[in-house]
Amino acid sequence: MKIGALERNEAEVRGIGFRDLFPAGIHLRVYDLENSAMRNLRPSVLFAGSTVALAAAVGLAIAQMNGSPGGWSNSANGGEAGDPRHGKAGAAAHCATCPGDTGNDTNPLYPKLAGQKAAYLYAQLWAFKQGSRPSAVMGSIVKPLSDSDLADVSAFYADQTMHPDKAADRALASEGEQIYYAGRPSCAMCHEGGGMPMMSMMGGGVQNAPRLNGQHAAYVLQQLDAYATGQRQGSVMNRVAESLSEQERKAVAEYLAGRP
Repeated sequence: MKIGALERNEAEVRGIGFRDLFPAGIHLRVYDLENSAMRNLRPSVLFAGSTVALAAAVGLAIAQMNGSPGGWSNSANGGEAGDPRHGKAGAAAHCATCPGDTGNDTNPLYPKLAGQKAAYLYAQLWAFKQGSRPSAVMGSIVKPLSDSDLADVSAFYADQTMHPDKAADRALASEGEQIYYAGRPSCAMCHEGGGMPMMSMMGGGVQNAPRLNGQHAAYVLQQLDAYATGQRQGSVMNRVAESLSEQERKAVAEYLAGRP
């Protein structure tokens, strides 16, 4: 897809992944891996203008994601922050069975909510309530909750401290680390966008991308598999997950589980 075609309307853009958005002739070098921890990312390009093109492409895809049902900014709650004090009572009444009082669910197939972005949590709860993310269990839980209730619960869990798991397979985690930072596209591009200059050009464009550090490996793998098969819809994530092999998805999940 050529860069000029980025003016197409939202319906045409839906479902397009990063690779489809790169202009012809632009090739991106994988991230510099000199730092063994690969935490200090230094994105490089082979000629001037590539960074701008990538930022525009990624920005458009993520803008579409943020404008979809469940986005923080298009709810009745607007962009107002929730009240974690009210959210604590709401979480105890409606969420204690699964994520628990601290948001660190011990069931490996359930997500940890502690420390997650409030905007992301709200977006997902809103999507469950509206039915755009189908779940009979979650739909019934959030159905009686108002937008303010959803925002308050999200704010409460966002204030909690995430307790990471320990990587069970260090070799697999090491493989996942390379994919996470040096893949095409890099997972870190959205999930750790604050550390990358080209992402800062887009302001809050990654507000709906969740924090993944410390999440259960089994849950991350479950969601990556769902994106890869289309069971869970996401304009960016479907293409990203589909591009990874089963082994690569397992490796990324294993790496993320042990991150603080």
